[in-house]
Amino acid sequence: MSPSISIGIVRWVRGLEFGITRDLILKEDVFFHCVKNPNIGKVAKDMTCLYHVQPDSKRTGWVAVDIVPVHEANNDDIHLVVHDHLSALRPQPVLLTMLPLLSEENRERFMGRMLYDIDRINTPEHYTEALNAMKLIRCLGEDAERSFKRRLADLASGPYKFRLWLDGHLDEIDASTVSTHFFLATQQDRDRIAKNVPTSTLLAVFLSVLENGGLITDLLNDKVCLEMLDRAKSWPPQEHARLMNGIWERSSEPVQLQLWLRGYTRKFDLAIFRMQFLVLSPDEQFLFIRRLAKEHEDERMTITVEMLKGLVRFEQDAGDDPSIDCSVDIVLQAIIDLSEGKALSVEQQIGPVLAKHFDRKAFEKYRIKELFDRCEGRGYVSEDRKAEQGQPKTLNYRRSNQVPAGVVFCEGHKAPYMDRTHGVEFWFCRNVPCFLPCNQGHDEAQWEKYTLRDVLRILQISFDEDQYQTFLGYINRVNDLLAHLNCRSCGKILSPVGQSNYAFYRATRFSCDNPDCTTKKEVYLNHCLHSRCGNVVDSRDSAKCPNSLHVCPNCFSCCSTAMFGKRLQILGDAAPEYLRKLVQENGGHMERGIHFCFKCGTELVGGNEKYRLTLKWLIANATTARRIWKSGRRQDGGWWFVVDFPEEKYTTLAAMGFEVNAMTSGTGRLIAEPREGKKFTLGQCPNSSCERHGAECQPNFSFSASTNATK
Repeated sequence: MSPSISIGIVRWVRGLEFGITRDLILKEDVFFHCVKNPNIGKVAKDMTCLYHVQPDSKRTGWVAVDIVPVHEANNDDIHLVVHDHLSALRPQPVLLTMLPLLSEENRERFMGRMLYDIDRINTPEHYTEALNAMKLIRCLGEDAERSFKRRLADLASGPYKFRLWLDGHLDEIDASTVSTHFFLATQQDRDRIAKNVPTSTLLAVFLSVLENGGLITDLLNDKVCLEMLDRAKSWPPQEHARLMNGIWERSSEPVQLQLWLRGYTRKFDLAIFRMQFLVLSPDEQFLFIRRLAKEHEDERMTITVEMLKGLVRFEQDAGDDPSIDCSVDIVLQAIIDLSEGKALSVEQQIGPVLAKHFDRKAFEKYRIKELFDRCEGRGYVSEDRKAEQGQPKTLNYRRSNQVPAGVVFCEGHKAPYMDRTHGVEFWFCRNVPCFLPCNQGHDEAQWEKYTLRDVLRILQISFDEDQYQTFLGYINRVNDLLAHLNCRSCGKILSPVGQSNYAFYRATRFSCDNPDCTTKKEVYLNHCLHSRCGNVVDSRDSAKCPNSLHVCPNCFSCCSTAMFGKRLQILGDAAPEYLRKLVQENGGHMERGIHFCFKCGTELVGGNEKYRLTLKWLIANATTARRIWKSGRRQDGGWWFVVDFPEEKYTTLAAMGFEVNAMTSGTGRLIAEPREGKKFTLGQCPNSSCERHGAECQPNFSFSASTNATK
């Protein structure tokens, strides 16, 4: 076997006689004689040496000859060892000490060997090989490292060239490669690039992507375009403007509208946007109106009533298909009418607008849902009981989590006087005080919540505050009616019997006029007569009381003598005899505290409505009735009265649930609410055949006997 060059680390040497080295290639100890190694005097323990290996005389092992310290070895020998045994030496630290010893020529030869092994960077394995090679080349100095990286870039395919640059191994890369692979990188890598490269570089990348892409037709689903827009938010104005111009030129007209609508650009083209407005979703139409108001408020453009008129395009042609949301339509009509000096009313802006929608989309379900002051819950006020004695009283305001039944938009009317208990202003909503109205408008920072009130303020169109709140009350009631206005068989909008759809909000009797529908039964729809309820009574869900009035499913009210009296007054001599009799005999059920099951029409039993009505009468007449001597409230809030009633009244009061006690002197009695409180109930349905048999019947609002917000 011919001698070959190897490398090892001297374990020990004995004077000038012999020693042993640990061969890094053979992975075993190799013996060497001093007499055969003229450089033995330069060799010491732990020294890295080069030598030739050959079999020993007995052919049982190896022996090293011509041993020499590596730093004094022939350069070609060093290169030969590295070239022939790189895989064996690579894991060992000694390789890193040898490479810097290579001559310039041998360094070039070594880099050629590395590049030949890598072949071409087009797989993850080749990329890993390239990274490992760079670690070795780094030992050859900065010039060699830069040269090697340039040559690696020539070997790399597009994705791996991008990866080399991304990982910081290339200082420069052409924009086309970055633009090709930028949006294929992970989100984390894209964030890293955007953070570390100049804005101008990223702009060039984005413009290249736009140049090579097609028309942008769907902004909300175009993740690439959305990311460009998002990253450009923090760019300097000049670069941001260049990108926006590039995106605008590559966008379809609907996308150009989206760019303005979502605040990416200030470009506004009414001729384009007016046509595109009607194809927006309802939420986008709401945003459109609010952004128009915001742009006007910021003095970026001037919004006129004529411009708003132009948005309601389908009014001009009865054949057009109205895609405008009914909420937007009502708001635009209200703005137009108020600008012309007309009043806000259901007859002006709500009824005609909705009827127009009914005529064109008879199977649509309608609801007025936006651009008005939304109720967030009734507001209450109370004194802070923890206030120290002698200190001014502080008031705590809180808002209920529950919105009053039938209320979507804040319809509270400001009271003309202060609350008598706390001395603060309040608003009446459904005849109940509210101390935190939701009709106070929004500032510029809250423009995405702008309502009709805000738009009128911004456009400087005057309106009557009480009329505006009444208008919102109309909308709440119409909204309740709209929920019941579709036929349950075919889905078509019900038509008022004997009238046009224009009068739907005044009618009470409806029917389906779809010739293909099998259900032709007349439907009765009306609002509940109870002032605190307002729920829509639907004959499809509600049975009748003995007076032939439908029972409200929300509060179980049906009829009242006062209601019959109003009818009698309107009809006069033409009133039927039964109506006169109902009024004369107080035949209404509300005044008498009588309620019926809305499912079967059976009178409820076991309720305490008469107790509530009596307590309400006692409170209302406490200071004026001759037989009520004194009255007041206990610490627990319960009312008490000192009265002088006929003896038989006390038995009735006790049966209702009042505490009745004799006074220590005199004929008076102490009447009081029970101290343990009294759970309010209208009773239960006694009809065993009814699905609500035995169910506790309670209204979906508080039947409180009094209010502290009085004059």
